[in-house]
Amino acid sequence: MSRIRIFQFLVISSAVFYLAWYLLPYTQRNFPPHIQDLLDWGGYGSIAFTQHPLFYLSVGAAKLISTLGLFLFLSWGRWLLLGVVAISIAMVPFSGMAVSPPIDSFVGSLAALTDGAILALAFFSPIAESMRKDE
Repeated sequence: MSRIRIFQFLVISSAVFYLAWYLLPYTQRNFPPHIQDLLDWGGYGSIAFTQHPLFYLSVGAAKLISTLGLFLFLSWGRWLLLGVVAISIAMVPFSGMAVSPPIDSFVGSLAALTDGAILALAFFSPIAESMRKDE
């Protein structure tokens, strides 16, 4: 598999991980009562004030648009992803306590790691030279 195909695979994988991570709280409702109580106290599945639907969906849309740009090797895609990652990191201190099931942590970690790999490859590898700058 060529490095370009591996890069495109990472880009698609990241988008799938983020979509799964976003949908997980809405699909997991069969927890034992004591676990559900803990999750409820942590606000699992709720919308924090830092995650107003308009803001949260805007960041999600930007993530998907950056996925398209990166998949097509458009230079702006890497800058958009960098912005999405920077905004996501900047929001962490304002997000309050987090309680989540292990699968959420696992998928979220995979999403963050793939984004890190994508940014490293898109800016600091020979793939960076493949980005089309004029489009």
